[in-house]
Amino acid sequence: MKINKIFLMMLAASIPFPVFADNDDIETITVTASRQKKAKLAIPETVDVVTKKNIDDHQMSTMEDLVRYMPGISVNRQTSGTDPFGNLGGIRIRGMSGNRVQLQVDGSRIIESIQDGNRNFIDLSNIKTVEVIRGPGSVLWGADSVGGVVAFKTLDPSDLLKGRSYVVRVNGGEFQY
Repeated sequence: MKINKIFLMMLAASIPFPVFADNDDIETITVTASRQKKAKLAIPETVDVVTKKNIDDHQMSTMEDLVRYMPGISVNRQTSGTDPFGNLGGIRIRGMSGNRVQLQVDGSRIIESIQDGNRNFIDLSNIKTVEVIRGPGSVLWGADSVGGVVAFKTLDPSDLLKGRSYVVRVNGGEFQY
């Protein structure tokens, strides 16, 4: 009888209680690396996705901060005698840079003359996601994506208003002519 009580107590203690389970949902990351929206695990390319939450959590403010923890990707800084701090020279993916790495903002290609200039124009506080696609992508993205593609997606107006209350007030009046 004593053994049965101990057995029942051990059995009751080993039953999982879903009340104590963590019910957080896993964020779904949709990637457009193959020009079709797919889950990150369903695409064959090597893709890194940086979300707005990552940018805010790690306090990223420059392109160097953005690619700091991505293997095989670096940002060159070009300095001169008049500008010792320099400008961002280019993104290097697996040893390729310049016109071999395509940059996109909201799906529009940044042309080479702007691309090889100053890269400090990208403000990470307005970026929703960044997709870095490593490897050749000329068939899908064009001739200047031999090394890879860096695609920036900016925030939508609805993203800026989400979670905030706002008021619209309209007053009527009198119109005579």
